[in-house]
Amino acid sequence: MKRIFANIVYIFKTSCRWTAVIYAFLGFVCTFAPLNEFLDESVSLWKRIFLSLLILATVWLIISIITAVITCLKNSYKVYEVNNQKVFVHYGDLFSSDFISDTARRRNIVIPVNRCFDTLVDDDLVSSNTLHGVLVNKLISNGKTRKQVDTLIDSSLASQNYQYITLSSKDKRKGKLKRYPVGSVAEVKETDECTYFLLGLSCFDENLVATVSDEEYVLALSRIFEFCNKRSQQYPVVMPLIGGGLSRTGKSEREILEYLIKLIKLNKSQLHFDLHIVVRENGKATVPITDL
Repeated sequence: MKRIFANIVYIFKTSCRWTAVIYAFLGFVCTFAPLNEFLDESVSLWKRIFLSLLILATVWLIISIITAVITCLKNSYKVYEVNNQKVFVHYGDLFSSDFISDTARRRNIVIPVNRCFDTLVDDDLVSSNTLHGVLVNKLISNGKTRKQVDTLIDSSLASQNYQYITLSSKDKRKGKLKRYPVGSVAEVKETDECTYFLLGLSCFDENLVATVSDEEYVLALSRIFEFCNKRSQQYPVVMPLIGGGLSRTGKSEREILEYLIKLIKLNKSQLHFDLHIVVRENGKATVPITDL
Protein backbone atom coordinates (compact mmCIF):
# COMPACT_ATOMS: atom_id res chain seq x y z
CA MET A 1 0.00 0.00 0.00
CA LYS A 2 2.86 2.40 0.85
CA ARG A 3 4.50 1.78 -2.49
CA ILE A 4 1.21 2.28 -4.37
CA PHE A 5 0.60 5.58 -2.60
CA ALA A 6 4.19 6.72 -3.17
CA ASN A 7 3.97 5.84 -6.86
CA ILE A 8 0.67 7.71 -7.23
CA VAL A 9 2.22 10.81 -5.65
CA TYR A 10 5.29 10.45 -7.88
CA ILE A 11 3.17 10.06 -11.03
CA PHE A 12 1.00 13.04 -10.08
CA LYS A 13 3.98 15.32 -9.37
CA THR A 14 5.84 14.24 -12.50
CA SER A 15 2.82 14.60 -14.80
CA CYS A 16 1.98 18.05 -13.38
CA ARG A 17 5.57 19.20 -13.85
CA TRP A 18 5.76 18.03 -17.46
CA THR A 19 2.26 19.35 -18.21
CA ALA A 20 3.34 22.78 -17.00
CA VAL A 21 6.41 22.64 -19.24
CA ILE A 22 4.43 21.57 -22.30
CA TYR A 23 1.65 24.07 -21.67
CA ALA A 24 4.21 26.85 -21.29
CA PHE A 25 5.69 25.76 -24.62
CA LEU A 26 2.24 25.81 -26.24
CA GLY A 27 1.67 29.27 -24.80
CA PHE A 28 4.92 30.41 -26.37
CA VAL A 29 3.92 28.92 -29.73
CA CYS A 30 0.52 30.60 -29.53
CA THR A 31 2.18 34.01 -29.35
CA PHE A 32 3.14 33.43 -33.01
CA ALA A 33 0.10 31.40 -34.03
CA PRO A 34 -2.82 32.53 -31.85
CA LEU A 35 -5.53 30.00 -31.18
CA ASN A 36 -8.10 32.57 -32.34
CA GLU A 37 -6.98 32.04 -35.92
CA PHE A 38 -8.13 28.42 -35.77
CA LEU A 39 -11.52 29.16 -34.21
CA ASP A 40 -14.58 30.73 -35.68
CA GLU A 41 -15.25 34.23 -34.34
CA SER A 42 -18.69 33.09 -33.27
CA VAL A 43 -17.23 30.73 -30.64
CA SER A 44 -18.03 32.22 -27.23
CA LEU A 45 -15.49 33.03 -24.52
CA TRP A 46 -16.73 30.20 -22.28
CA LYS A 47 -16.29 27.67 -25.07
CA ARG A 48 -12.76 28.96 -25.66
CA ILE A 49 -11.97 28.55 -21.94
CA PHE A 50 -13.48 25.07 -21.97
CA LEU A 51 -11.39 24.15 -25.01
CA SER A 52 -8.23 25.37 -23.27
CA LEU A 53 -9.02 23.34 -20.18
CA LEU A 54 -9.79 20.31 -22.33
CA ILE A 55 -6.40 20.58 -24.04
CA LEU A 56 -4.72 20.96 -20.63
CA ALA A 57 -6.53 17.91 -19.22
CA THR A 58 -5.72 15.84 -22.31
CA VAL A 59 -2.03 16.70 -22.12
CA TRP A 60 -1.97 15.88 -18.38
CA LEU A 61 -3.78 12.57 -18.94
CA ILE A 62 -1.43 11.47 -21.71
CA ILE A 63 1.65 12.36 -19.63
CA SER A 64 0.18 10.60 -16.57
CA ILE A 65 -0.38 7.40 -18.55
CA ILE A 66 3.15 7.50 -19.98
CA THR A 67 4.63 8.19 -16.52
CA ALA A 68 2.60 5.38 -14.94
CA VAL A 69 3.79 2.86 -17.53
CA ILE A 70 7.43 3.92 -17.13
CA THR A 71 7.13 3.80 -13.32
CA CYS A 72 5.71 0.27 -13.37
CA LEU A 73 8.45 -0.99 -15.67
CA LYS A 74 11.38 0.92 -14.19
CA ASN A 75 13.50 -0.84 -11.57
CA SER A 76 16.17 1.81 -11.08
CA TYR A 77 16.28 5.47 -10.03
CA LYS A 78 19.08 7.97 -9.65
CA VAL A 79 18.44 9.67 -6.31
CA TYR A 80 21.55 11.81 -5.81
CA GLU A 81 24.61 13.15 -7.62
CA VAL A 82 27.61 15.09 -6.38
CA ASN A 83 31.05 15.65 -7.93
CA ASN A 84 30.08 13.47 -10.92
CA GLN A 85 29.41 10.54 -8.54
CA LYS A 86 25.92 9.11 -8.62
CA VAL A 87 23.73 7.24 -6.14
CA PHE A 88 21.18 4.81 -7.55
CA VAL A 89 18.49 2.70 -5.92
CA HIS A 90 17.46 -0.53 -7.63
CA TYR A 91 15.15 -3.47 -7.21
CA GLY A 92 16.95 -6.70 -7.98
CA ASP A 93 19.68 -9.18 -7.12
CA LEU A 94 22.59 -7.78 -5.12
CA PHE A 95 25.04 -10.18 -6.76
CA SER A 96 24.05 -9.24 -10.31
CA SER A 97 26.32 -7.09 -12.46
CA ASP A 98 23.39 -5.66 -14.43
CA PHE A 99 23.47 -2.44 -12.42
CA ILE A 100 26.98 -1.58 -13.56
CA SER A 101 27.29 0.22 -16.87
CA ASP A 102 31.00 -0.17 -17.56
CA THR A 103 32.14 -2.90 -19.92
CA ALA A 104 34.15 -4.86 -17.36
CA ARG A 105 31.28 -4.78 -14.82
CA ARG A 106 33.89 -4.48 -12.10
CA ARG A 107 32.33 -3.74 -8.73
CA ASN A 108 32.65 -3.97 -4.97
CA ILE A 109 29.76 -5.58 -3.06
CA VAL A 110 29.08 -4.82 0.61
CA ILE A 111 27.87 -7.80 2.66
CA PRO A 112 26.85 -7.35 6.32
CA VAL A 113 28.06 -10.23 8.50
CA ASN A 114 28.43 -10.94 12.21
CA ARG A 115 31.48 -9.53 13.96
CA CYS A 116 33.12 -12.95 14.30
CA PHE A 117 33.02 -13.34 10.49
CA ASP A 118 31.70 -16.91 10.73
CA THR A 119 31.60 -19.10 7.64
CA LEU A 120 29.67 -22.11 8.97
CA VAL A 121 26.36 -21.94 7.11
CA ASP A 122 24.22 -24.50 8.90
CA ASP A 123 21.00 -22.50 9.50
CA ASP A 124 21.92 -22.37 13.15
CA LEU A 125 25.03 -20.22 13.29
CA VAL A 126 24.65 -18.58 9.89
CA SER A 127 21.38 -18.81 7.97
CA SER A 128 21.53 -19.80 4.32
CA ASN A 129 18.76 -17.25 3.69
CA THR A 130 20.89 -14.26 4.67
CA LEU A 131 23.27 -12.40 2.36
CA HIS A 132 26.06 -13.63 4.65
CA GLY A 133 25.07 -17.25 4.10
CA VAL A 134 24.41 -16.79 0.39
CA LEU A 135 27.87 -15.29 -0.10
CA VAL A 136 29.72 -18.06 1.78
CA ASN A 137 27.85 -20.75 -0.16
CA LYS A 138 28.53 -18.87 -3.40
CA LEU A 139 32.27 -18.72 -2.72
CA ILE A 140 32.35 -22.42 -1.83
CA SER A 141 30.32 -23.44 -4.87
CA ASN A 142 32.78 -21.50 -7.05
CA GLY A 143 35.68 -23.70 -5.97
CA LYS A 144 36.88 -22.40 -2.61
CA THR A 145 36.82 -24.49 0.55
CA ARG A 146 35.49 -23.06 3.79
CA LYS A 147 39.04 -23.07 5.14
CA GLN A 148 40.22 -21.01 2.17
CA VAL A 149 37.41 -18.52 2.72
CA ASP A 150 38.40 -18.28 6.40
CA THR A 151 42.01 -17.67 5.40
CA LEU A 152 41.05 -14.84 3.05
CA ILE A 153 38.92 -13.19 5.72
CA ASP A 154 41.46 -13.63 8.52
CA SER A 155 44.30 -12.33 6.37
CA SER A 156 42.37 -9.21 5.46
CA LEU A 157 41.43 -8.50 9.07
CA ALA A 158 44.99 -9.12 10.29
CA SER A 159 46.44 -6.77 7.69
CA GLN A 160 44.36 -3.94 9.13
CA ASN A 161 45.48 -4.58 12.72
CA TYR A 162 41.98 -4.70 14.18
CA GLN A 163 41.91 -5.29 17.93
CA TYR A 164 39.59 -8.16 18.80
CA ILE A 165 38.30 -9.80 21.95
CA THR A 166 38.32 -13.57 22.47
CA LEU A 167 35.03 -15.07 23.60
CA SER A 168 34.49 -18.25 25.57
CA SER A 169 32.24 -21.13 24.53
CA LYS A 170 29.79 -19.87 27.15
CA ASP A 171 29.56 -16.54 25.36
CA LYS A 172 29.09 -18.22 21.98
CA ARG A 173 28.49 -21.94 21.75
CA LYS A 174 29.48 -22.36 18.12
CA GLY A 175 31.71 -20.80 15.49
CA LYS A 176 34.67 -18.46 15.69
CA LEU A 177 35.46 -16.85 19.04
CA LYS A 178 37.36 -13.77 17.87
CA ARG A 179 34.95 -10.83 17.94
CA TYR A 180 36.09 -7.77 16.01
CA PRO A 181 34.99 -4.15 16.55
CA VAL A 182 31.76 -3.01 14.95
CA GLY A 183 32.46 -1.66 11.48
CA SER A 184 35.46 -3.91 10.86
CA VAL A 185 35.70 -4.82 7.18
CA ALA A 186 37.26 -7.89 5.56
CA GLU A 187 38.05 -7.57 1.86
CA VAL A 188 37.59 -10.78 -0.13
CA LYS A 189 38.34 -10.82 -3.84
CA GLU A 190 36.35 -13.37 -5.79
CA THR A 191 37.40 -12.44 -9.33
CA ASP A 192 39.05 -9.51 -11.10
CA GLU A 193 35.55 -8.12 -11.62
CA CYS A 194 34.12 -8.62 -8.13
CA THR A 195 35.40 -7.89 -4.63
CA TYR A 196 33.38 -8.29 -1.45
CA PHE A 197 33.55 -5.94 1.52
CA LEU A 198 32.37 -7.97 4.52
CA LEU A 199 31.07 -5.53 7.14
CA GLY A 200 31.17 -6.68 10.76
CA LEU A 201 27.79 -5.50 12.05
CA SER A 202 26.00 -7.71 14.56
CA CYS A 203 27.21 -9.85 17.43
CA PHE A 204 25.82 -13.15 18.74
CA ASP A 205 24.72 -13.88 22.28
CA GLU A 206 24.96 -17.31 23.91
CA ASN A 207 21.84 -18.41 22.02
CA LEU A 208 23.31 -17.31 18.67
CA VAL A 209 20.82 -14.46 18.38
CA ALA A 210 22.29 -11.55 16.41
CA THR A 211 21.86 -8.03 17.76
CA VAL A 212 23.22 -4.56 17.09
CA SER A 213 22.50 -1.34 18.99
CA ASP A 214 21.53 1.93 17.33
CA GLU A 215 24.92 3.42 18.20
CA GLU A 216 26.76 0.43 16.72
CA TYR A 217 24.60 0.57 13.61
CA VAL A 218 25.42 4.22 12.94
CA LEU A 219 29.12 3.58 13.59
CA ALA A 220 29.16 0.56 11.25
CA LEU A 221 27.65 2.57 8.39
CA SER A 222 30.11 5.41 8.89
CA ARG A 223 33.03 2.98 8.83
CA ILE A 224 31.89 1.12 5.71
CA PHE A 225 31.65 4.42 3.82
CA GLU A 226 35.17 5.31 5.00
CA PHE A 227 36.41 1.91 3.87
CA CYS A 228 34.72 2.18 0.47
CA ASN A 229 36.30 5.59 0.02
CA LYS A 230 39.74 4.08 0.67
CA ARG A 231 39.41 0.70 -1.05
CA SER A 232 36.83 0.98 -3.83
CA GLN A 233 39.51 2.21 -6.27
CA GLN A 234 36.67 4.40 -7.60
CA TYR A 235 34.88 1.33 -8.95
CA PRO A 236 31.14 1.15 -8.24
CA VAL A 237 30.00 -0.05 -4.83
CA VAL A 238 26.88 -2.20 -4.57
CA MET A 239 25.18 -2.16 -1.18
CA PRO A 240 22.09 -3.85 0.31
CA LEU A 241 19.77 -2.36 2.90
CA ILE A 242 22.25 -2.98 5.70
CA GLY A 243 20.53 -4.18 8.85
CA GLY A 244 17.31 -5.18 7.13
CA GLY A 245 17.62 -8.92 7.77
CA LEU A 246 18.42 -10.95 10.87
CA SER A 247 20.62 -8.24 12.40
CA ARG A 248 17.56 -7.13 14.37
CA THR A 249 18.15 -3.40 14.11
CA GLY A 250 14.46 -2.75 14.70
CA LYS A 251 14.30 -0.64 11.54
CA SER A 252 12.09 -1.18 8.53
CA GLU A 253 13.65 -1.48 5.08
CA ARG A 254 12.19 1.88 4.09
CA GLU A 255 13.66 3.53 7.20
CA ILE A 256 17.06 2.00 6.43
CA LEU A 257 16.89 3.22 2.84
CA GLU A 258 16.01 6.76 3.89
CA TYR A 259 18.77 6.76 6.50
CA LEU A 260 21.36 5.57 3.96
CA ILE A 261 20.43 8.38 1.59
CA LYS A 262 20.66 10.97 4.39
CA LEU A 263 24.01 9.59 5.55
CA ILE A 264 25.38 9.77 2.01
CA LYS A 265 24.33 13.39 1.66
CA LEU A 266 25.90 14.26 5.01
CA ASN A 267 29.15 12.55 3.99
CA LYS A 268 29.19 13.61 0.36
CA SER A 269 32.88 14.51 0.58
CA GLN A 270 33.60 10.77 0.93
CA LEU A 271 31.62 9.81 -2.15
CA HIS A 272 34.33 9.06 -4.71
CA PHE A 273 32.51 6.16 -6.35
CA ASP A 274 29.12 5.42 -7.84
CA LEU A 275 26.90 3.80 -5.24
CA HIS A 276 24.16 1.31 -6.08
CA ILE A 277 21.74 0.55 -3.23
CA VAL A 278 19.81 -2.64 -3.94
CA VAL A 279 16.36 -3.44 -2.60
CA ARG A 280 15.34 -7.10 -2.86
CA GLU A 281 13.24 -7.86 -5.94
CA ASN A 282 10.20 -8.94 -3.91
CA GLY A 283 10.40 -5.68 -1.95
CA LYS A 284 8.58 -3.80 -4.71
CA ALA A 285 5.29 -4.17 -2.87
CA THR A 286 6.54 -2.72 0.42
CA VAL A 287 9.59 -0.52 -0.22
CA PRO A 288 8.87 2.45 -2.51
CA ILE A 289 11.89 4.09 -4.15
CA THR A 290 10.24 6.68 -6.39
CA ASP A 291 9.92 9.41 -3.76
CA LEU A 292 13.40 9.48 -2.21
